[in-house]
Amino acid sequence: MRFLLHPMNVPAIIILCLACLGFAGGATHAETLFVVTTDYESGGHSVLDTQSFSASTHQGTIFQDAVVRSFGDNVYVVERWHGDNILIYHKNNLEKPVRQFSVGSGTNPHDFLLLSETRAYVTLYEESELLIVNPQTGLRTGSIDLSAYADADGIPEMDLMIRYGDYVFVSLQRLDRTRMFQPTGTSAVVVIDLRTDTIVDTDPRQPGTQAIELTRTNPVDMQYVAATGKILVAEAGSYYTTDDGGLEFVDPVALTGEGVLMTEAELGGQIGGAFGALTMTDSDQGYAIIMTEDWLESRVVRFNIETRSARAVHAPNSGFVHSDILLRNDLLYVCDRTRYAPGIRIFDTRSDNEITSQPIETGLPPFCLTAIGADDMPTGVPGSSVPDNDTQPEESMQFVTAVLSNSDMPVFTDVFVFNADGSFVLKKFEQYGSGDFYYITPTLVHFIFNNGAAVDIQYIQGTGIVLNGLTDRLIFGAGSYMIDYSIFPMLFAGREVMAPQ
Repeated sequence: MRFLLHPMNVPAIIILCLACLGFAGGATHAETLFVVTTDYESGGHSVLDTQSFSASTHQGTIFQDAVVRSFGDNVYVVERWHGDNILIYHKNNLEKPVRQFSVGSGTNPHDFLLLSETRAYVTLYEESELLIVNPQTGLRTGSIDLSAYADADGIPEMDLMIRYGDYVFVSLQRLDRTRMFQPTGTSAVVVIDLRTDTIVDTDPRQPGTQAIELTRTNPVDMQYVAATGKILVAEAGSYYTTDDGGLEFVDPVALTGEGVLMTEAELGGQIGGAFGALTMTDSDQGYAIIMTEDWLESRVVRFNIETRSARAVHAPNSGFVHSDILLRNDLLYVCDRTRYAPGIRIFDTRSDNEITSQPIETGLPPFCLTAIGADDMPTGVPGSSVPDNDTQPEESMQFVTAVLSNSDMPVFTDVFVFNADGSFVLKKFEQYGSGDFYYITPTLVHFIFNNGAAVDIQYIQGTGIVLNGLTDRLIFGAGSYMIDYSIFPMLFAGREVMAPQ
């Protein structure tokens, strides 16, 4: 769980000439970093070049609650609470997504794991079933029931995923929603066999199908550490105390947890930023974001598992400002959300000295980041034998006009795209390119589009839509819209204006 993003919680390009500063080392080749940005009211993204250390910013492109993963040439943005979409960007055009699809209204997706070109897992924080989708079409192809691992509220709070060979490790926080998301009993990591989409029993000696039980509770980050061949889990425990969390290795071969490596007390505070919590430099050292128990301050620390010690690398004493960290070669990229000077800070991990004279501006404050291809299966992990057998029949879609605001001039202009089976996704008009429109009624606008680029809605998620009619390329119905957490009734009608080629 990323606690700061729940509804009950708080919501120019700078070129740095590092050569002039005497910095000669660092990245062995230029990379591109994709940075999700947000002020908790609007969202965007920034694209950072690691050679020139410059960033191009794009505001208003991503939902305000989103995280990012990358696999191969694509970047996958997970729009979470009240976003409920997956955005896909290609490395050759990081300004606009090439595809977007909904994973279901109110499901709150938390992580995305690409298994093949036509198969992916999506964890759903508000559900008890892990979703299987075809990322080429956005169609649901299956699910895996995790309800047996839920706590009393019936939801296991599935969060992050890591792939190791033919297995996927899924963190289950198991939090009590009736007590401000406090941990309940134990948290776990469930193991899934990709070849069969079934849960692996990690302890056949016990009745039932066992998950890996963690020593501490509320896992908020997982990292595969190649130097050890193990998965490091950051366990935050309760968000209101700093003495019940820690770091723990999970053995992906033996399918066991190995106990606490370091406690939160030894790290110096509550584990976890607004998104990412840690990254490892080798088998026993790494960096973590910690915060004070009252959430008033955060800092980046370098920790040593061998000596069970930590020291501050960036501690501005200016509030809760750190959200994510990323290690690329000898450089540590830090998302700094300082109120009056947010941006990306860069540190040389050989000395822990900051090499940026000021944060690299990202438009809105940076929230999380990834390098293109950074989440690919790590070198040395056994290859997968999972067949790429999820090819689906070509979609039969209808591009349909939408309904709008309750005023004479529409505030939001969106398009429903219906599949042949009656399922639908929402498309954002502004991202279709130019088009003509005219009024049908003061609250209904009909658009005719010049192109059909499939890009979903950003800031509005449909809720409670009722499809009343779909006959002979005509559609009509009624339902409601979720706009900034308020629900508005609506009517809609329209017709097919084009079909995909």
